[in-house]
Order: sequence, then structure tokens, then C-alpha cells
Amino acid sequence: MSAPQHIFILGATGYVGGALLAPLLATYPTTTIAALVRKPEAGQAVKALAPTKITIVQGSHSDFDLIEAESTKADLVINAADADDLPLIKAVIRGLAKREKKGILLETSGSALIVGQNISGSLSAQSSKVWDDTNTAEIRAIPETAPHRIVDLEVFNAHNAGVLTGVVICPGLIYGVGTGPVNKKSIQIPKLVEVALRRRAVSHIGEGTNIWINIHLYDLIQLYLVVLKHTLLQHEKGVKTDAYDNFYFANSSETPIQAITELIAPVLFNKGLVDSPHVQGVTAEEEKELAMILGHTSRGVSKRAGRIGWSAKEEGLDKAIEKDIEIILESFSK
Repeated sequence: MSAPQHIFILGATGYVGGALLAPLLATYPTTTIAALVRKPEAGQAVKALAPTKITIVQGSHSDFDLIEAESTKADLVINAADADDLPLIKAVIRGLAKREKKGILLETSGSALIVGQNISGSLSAQSSKVWDDTNTAEIRAIPETAPHRIVDLEVFNAHNAGVLTGVVICPGLIYGVGTGPVNKKSIQIPKLVEVALRRRAVSHIGEGTNIWINIHLYDLIQLYLVVLKHTLLQHEKGVKTDAYDNFYFANSSETPIQAITELIAPVLFNKGLVDSPHVQGVTAEEEKELAMILGHTSRGVSKRAGRIGWSAKEEGLDKAIEKDIEIILESFSK
């Protein structure tokens, strides 16, 4: 299978899944895509990208029979939706297990997988570990209690049982203006902006010395395509791999959260949306949700993707941040 005949995608209205649609069809022009979409108007926007190639499957993530049936029809399922929805991924796996020919499941995880328990916004010796995706023993040892882990394990176990070919891509903080038909913004930077507007001060948790790996959306999409091409070739040749050899961190850089807030502050100040161009530290107790999203440290290296030909080419966070903020503010005003 040098090209997938039919793809079933979860998350087509999202920031990452939406951005994947056009590049997938450009790379595999004979491929058709079925996209699970809950709202009819969002479905219309998705289908408009390629009316003859994209079919809208109306439903939610809890329509398990529907998801199972659509997964059976697809030789490739991409989950770019909820990385913590275990019943959802089980339905996908049940569907792929019914196929006569083994299918591929490409699961999108996230680097919250490796953050640990420290949400104080500080970089400690205990929390500063840099994870290596080619060290399979380390990846295998990530505890089941880690965010996203139970879903990743379901994919790994199905792969090693021979039910499907499973791949897990694990991006860090994603930036860059979305190119999908519906959602144009990510999660972490919009949260920093939302807190700043509410407090009229750009804020980070604690010292803000905690570090997050990050990647431009366009680099992430290229990583998906490189990994998919490699997986299809391996799949076609019948190459047997351990599931943990199919785990990929997706990042191009790492940045302390304080440095990210220092990029945001002057932009919002110049717009009159905060009272100072300087940033401030707040406690995890003051901003619990922000602490749970960006109070940790998340560090890893994308060695495995580099070995199969991927490299980051897009502009860094410092160059992209102003455009991101424009889109974020526009979305907040709707």
C-alpha cells in the first residue's frame, strides 16, 4: 500500500486535523477521506475543501458503532481529536480489527505525556529530563497514569497483537496560524492570551523557567506526511516492528514559558489590552487551569523523525507569535 485508498479522520474540524486535510489530498490525489463531524455547518466547511474527495460522516465521538463501521472501511484511520478518549480509540481498533487487510492507525498524542507532577512553573533537576523517542525502554516505562498514556497504550497493544499497524505522534506546544476549514488556533498560547486579557497582565506560573518543546504547525504537518510515507512503505513490505519503534516526538525547539510570555506582552500592550509590556508570575492556586496546561516542564527530542528524513523548516515562535495573536484575538471576538 504505497498510498491509502480511503482515510477515516477524527478531528477534521480541529487545528491539527483540519490542517492535515489539504496536504493529505495533495500527497495522495487518488485517496478519499471520510471525516467525522458533529455540526452540519462545520461539515459543509470541511467538504468544501474537496467536494468530490471528502465525505462527511455526521456524528459525535460517542457514536461508537458508527466509528467502528467507518474504521472498518478505511485502510488508514487518523485520530487528531481527543488524545484521552479511550472508548473512542477502542471503537476505532474494533473497526480496524474487522478488516480483511491490516489497516493503519495514526494516533495523535501530546507531550503532556512526559510532564510529571510539578506544576509550579519552575525548572527543577527532577523535572528537567529530556526524553528521547529512540530510547524505547524509556518510552515503554512512561507510567500508565500519565496524560494520554492509556490511549497510547491501547494503540501499542493493538499493534503488538498484530491487529493493526499503530503509530503515535507526540507534539509539544504547537504554534502557527491554522490552515484548516474551521479552527485556526491551538491550545497553549490562546490560554496565555485569555488569562492576560482577563487579568490585564501577561502572566506565567511561578518563575516561568519551566520549558516546553514546541513546533510550527506546518512542520508538524510535514512530520505527519514523512511518518505516513515511511509507515506505508514498511506496511507494504510487511516489515514487523515493535510498537514503541513507531513513537515520534514532534518538536523543533524548546522555550521557557517566561520567554513565551515576554513575546506576547508587548503585542498585547501595544493594542491596549494589558496594562504593562512586562510579565508577571502568578501561583498555581491563582490560575489553576493555566498551571495544569503550562505549569509543567515538557522536554523531548525528535530523533526518530529525523532518521527518516524530516527536519523543521518553518519560522520560530518568536517570528510567528504576532500573527498567532491576531488570529486568537479574532476568534475571541466571535
